Amino acid sequence: MNKIHEWINTGLILLVLVIALVGGNQSAVGGGTRFQNGLSADGTSPATGEVRGTTLTITGATSITGAATISGLTTMNAGQLRSYTTASSSVSTATLSQADILNYDTLLYTPGGAAATKTLTLPATSTLTSMVPTAGDMQKTCIYNATSTAASTLTLAAGTGIDLESATSTLVISARGSGCLTFIRETDTDVTVLFNGYVNAD
Repeated sequence: MNKIHEWINTGLILLVLVIALVGGNQSAVGGGTRFQNGLSADGTSPATGEVRGTTLTITGATSITGAATISGLTTMNAGQLRSYTTASSSVSTATLSQADILNYDTLLYTPGGAAATKTLTLPATSTLTSMVPTAGDMQKTCIYNATSTAASTLTLAAGTGIDLESATSTLVISARGSGCLTFIRETDTDVTVLFNGYVNAD
């Protein structure tokens, strides 16, 4: 009879240990590495099992693959690399679409065909619904003329509803030159585009 009690006690102790080990791996914080019910760095009362706080410090590299909305001041203590770029090796006279310029930091364009001016017409403002959807919204992109052929230049033209503004009378991007465009949605359906052109000076 004593032997039976000993086996039962041993079995119960082992069962408690197994439950403790398995249960410990199912906690909300997972030892500080997993947040199975969500993580939020604000002061809102948490949902069941959700981990929340008022600050969030990440000491290693961080990658965000989705859209991010930042409502406060953004401070960059180590510089900023803007590397969202698109390239085309055979640009000809054409009207750009919103997709051609949306969110890109730099457009690397090489004029194709015969060496001559290629005219790029900016999109109609009615199509820039994602780029600058609301009055006051602003987005900037730069165009680099990647050719070394002096006669191959890029000239900008305004699309419907575009108010194209420049400090100079020319809207030409020369070979190995650049031009930066700042798009600002006006209070009506129009979009102001500020153009700053730069030439290759060396």
